[in-house]
Amino acid sequence: MKLGPLQDNEGILEAYVKAWVSGALDRAATRGSMAFTLVLHHLSSFIFLFHANDKITLRNKLAKSLLRDCSKKQRHEGIMLELVRYYKLSSRLPEKPEGLPLQASDIEKSLKSLWKPVTEIHLF
Repeated sequence: MKLGPLQDNEGILEAYVKAWVSGALDRAATRGSMAFTLVLHHLSSFIFLFHANDKITLRNKLAKSLLRDCSKKQRHEGIMLELVRYYKLSSRLPEKPEGLPLQASDIEKSLKSLWKPVTEIHLF
């Protein structure tokens, strides 16, 4: 199934993040619904794959909001891991053999460029 084109509309991406951090997607994530898959696809693709210079500020803002949410809500750790795994599965990078869990070092590498110490993070 192809979920393209990649979403780069700021309003839509911010709405996805609002739904994520508010918990509105929790049940959809548990069920693995199409709504969650759509949000997962577009956020993961925008954060990890989209490289337009004029969207870097938005990319960092979205990523920081998701990371801040994950750090405050332990129950969101699982869906954050799904975001990273989705990127790993959809990228053309060599994949881990089936059945092996994604290691913390893999996740750290994926998020390292997004998490920079800031004095103020603006949540939506």
